[in-house]
Amino acid sequence: MPQHVRTRPGARSAPRRRPPLRWHSPADELWIATAGGEYAGMAEPVRGGGYRAFGPTGGSLGSFPTLGAALMALEGRAEDDERAGRPLRSGATPAADA
Repeated sequence: MPQHVRTRPGARSAPRRRPPLRWHSPADELWIATAGGEYAGMAEPVRGGGYRAFGPTGGSLGSFPTLGAALMALEGRAEDDERAGRPLRSGATPAADA
């Protein structure tokens, strides 16, 4: 059964166009998100505690106290981009500070 998202209050739901995020951990505490095989963001630990999350173009989504909070920020960004019709940026790589 296809997943559905609401496009606006009172609107009929539409089929989800973007695959859900998949998470990969190529190194301890580093998490990479992909959607349909495309880079969708990452979360990395911060010295002193917490995590930073980066979106698909490498822009910082902020610092978060826990890994779960950083991953939720990436999930929320993906949902916002989908609602706005923004595509993932193919070939995007994370930037140190964007």
